[in-house]
Amino acid sequence: MAAGRSSPALRWGAWIAVAFVALAVRGFAATGLPDSPDGVRLIRSLDTYDIFDFSPHFPGYPVAVLLARLMPLDGGLAWSVCGALAGTVAALLAGWGVGHGTTRGLFVAAVLAFTPAFVIESVRVGTDVLFLPWLVGAIVWRESRAFTAGLLLGIALGVRPSAIAWGALLLVGPRPGRALVGAAAGVLLWLLPTFMVVGVEPYLHEGWRFTQGHFFDWGGAVSAQSGDYDGTRWGQIFAGWIGRPLTFGVTGLGVGVAAVTGLGCVALWRRAPAGSRGPATPAVVGGMAYLIWLIVAQNPDHSRHALPLWFVAVTFAAAGAWEWLRAPRSSERGMGVEFTLAATTLLVGLVGVSGWIAFEYRESTPPALVSARRLSEDPRFDPRTDRVYVGSDLAYFRWVGPDWDLHPVRSIGEARDDRLSLPTLPRRSWITAHGAGAPLSAPLIEAARWRGLAEWGSRSEIGLLEIGIEDE
Repeated sequence: MAAGRSSPALRWGAWIAVAFVALAVRGFAATGLPDSPDGVRLIRSLDTYDIFDFSPHFPGYPVAVLLARLMPLDGGLAWSVCGALAGTVAALLAGWGVGHGTTRGLFVAAVLAFTPAFVIESVRVGTDVLFLPWLVGAIVWRESRAFTAGLLLGIALGVRPSAIAWGALLLVGPRPGRALVGAAAGVLLWLLPTFMVVGVEPYLHEGWRFTQGHFFDWGGAVSAQSGDYDGTRWGQIFAGWIGRPLTFGVTGLGVGVAAVTGLGCVALWRRAPAGSRGPATPAVVGGMAYLIWLIVAQNPDHSRHALPLWFVAVTFAAAGAWEWLRAPRSSERGMGVEFTLAATTLLVGLVGVSGWIAFEYRESTPPALVSARRLSEDPRFDPRTDRVYVGSDLAYFRWVGPDWDLHPVRSIGEARDDRLSLPTLPRRSWITAHGAGAPLSAPLIEAARWRGLAEWGSRSEIGLLEIGIEDE
């Protein structure tokens, strides 16, 4: 048997097995619970699509919302299942793109399908993973089908607006004009129906307002004036886009992944057959453009924004590592036993780690959602008379209590000033961790020391604080 090849039936059976196990692991982890404010907004958009009420916010992610609505499920589960399918398809397509049906491609697909970070991102309520199949398709077919590649990337803009940065890959390779025409056609496929639903002028007006806010006021862009990242942007970029995806909380694992990625990338260029290098050039050019976009235009504390870069990097690293490790141990009769055992052990280990992380994710609940639910169950809370001060966790509380008296603040001082400005004080006032000025995941030790404040909740990092329990 030739190196890296097997019988067609066995080969197709292996690809189907990878797809089945990948979907099973993701299906086990899917809870449908949003773990970000954007996730809450996306769930609301399935019932009421309104970009002016941030359901979801501009640009509305129309293609993503349509895909989620096509799922035979409701709420967050529709998004989770849609993400599970997208993550699996992206892994298989990437493996096929660099391996053309060979065992190498199957290995790459399996690595992508069972990398723990990709598994979890696949079942989160969001649009990041939904973007991957369109991106991978554009990269794989850029040289052979320029119009199709452009069309896929144009449609991808309706899934993630940051796809615009990856448009640089359309400028390299043959027939760039044809690729750009395809991209324009892809954009029109979702933009015209969106105009019909929202209205041309209202949509453009909201787009201008939101874009100005993101880049110059409250957003995460480097030019924004919110001050949230002043002096710490590079540190947050490293922690959010490099540290967390690498380590998963384990430094040794992170170092190992970084080393294998580096060796694999070098190996791809040195030993991979020429046919497998086709997607490399558009991937590198698009990836560099997207990296610049991340640095200047995205929130540095959101690891998910770096997901496309990591997915592309692991794709080529796995392909390169396969060639690097296989070549010395292979022969005309087949691959070496040692290599086969090593590759199998790696994949089994990835499946095991992914399964364990999937179980941990399934058993967890977003902290802000825990706080909102506990507040709704607290016998002291009266939604008719009490006022609740929130921060960036506003979306969770609006989801749990749409009729509550919610007021966004950024500090305890703002909450107190607001209380003093009210003509009639509420019977009770409540303030969340984030509303008190603490990061959503940070302990509330400092906030809890305020005089007149008492920590509420069983865990400090998800605690809800109560102020003015009985107004005099």
